[in-house]
Amino acid sequence: MKLLFSILGHTLMFVVLTVLTQVGGIVWLLSLIVIKWWPGKPYRWFVFPGLYLIVWVLLPLLAKPFGRVPLPLRASAEVPLQPQNAFIVLANRHYVRPVLKKETFAVAQRLQADNPDMILTYLDANFPFINGFPLLPHRSHNDGKKLDLAFFYQRKGELTSRAPALLGYGRCAEPQGGERDQPQRCANSGYWQYSLLPKLAWPFRRSGYTVDEEATRKMVRAFARQGTIGKLFLEPHLKTRWRLGQYNKIRFHGCAAVRHDDHLHIQL
Repeated sequence: MKLLFSILGHTLMFVVLTVLTQVGGIVWLLSLIVIKWWPGKPYRWFVFPGLYLIVWVLLPLLAKPFGRVPLPLRASAEVPLQPQNAFIVLANRHYVRPVLKKETFAVAQRLQADNPDMILTYLDANFPFINGFPLLPHRSHNDGKKLDLAFFYQRKGELTSRAPALLGYGRCAEPQGGERDQPQRCANSGYWQYSLLPKLAWPFRRSGYTVDEEATRKMVRAFARQGTIGKLFLEPHLKTRWRLGQYNKIRFHGCAAVRHDDHLHIQL
């Protein structure tokens, strides 16, 4: 019975780490092999973190043959682009194709040239390996061609693109009176998952943030004008509210996905 529970436990760890980080499950199995032959038993708890850190450092080199490159770990004067939090980069969810990285850098630099306070914040991108490998809970984000970006917000008179939610998702710019209420339409059609993220994120949202519509509109418009950006996903009411109707690249993503009035999705 003890052996059965051990096998189940390690299997669960393998699945969870693989789902979250793509490579964590393999590192977990390697750590079990190392621990079996590790002479100093008291240090076995450091094996997995140590191996994972080594693999994480090597991933940019290993991902190159797969056509993936990492986004920056922090913003700089040359590239005003940053992750929402450390989890995104530690979980290897910040890899994209080189052309998408180039386009994102170009927009980030252009926006900051107009306003030094405009630093883009990215959310989930893609894993480093294998087209078709799912980046849950996303329906796409499996080929290096997709990237989510946070909106811009005003907080205490300062402009920021750090979203007021733990992972960046779930703080929605709700439809107003007279606007097309796509979340309600999807709910009425039986798509229960469409507005699930705001409910899950509610306990972790920070107060005092309001969407800076003008800054966010500039960001959306800048990406829509980039030649190699093929699609942008945004809720219909925000496309109308922010006067973006002339951009055919900005589309509705369908009720089978989740709502996009808390972030911008771009893809090649």
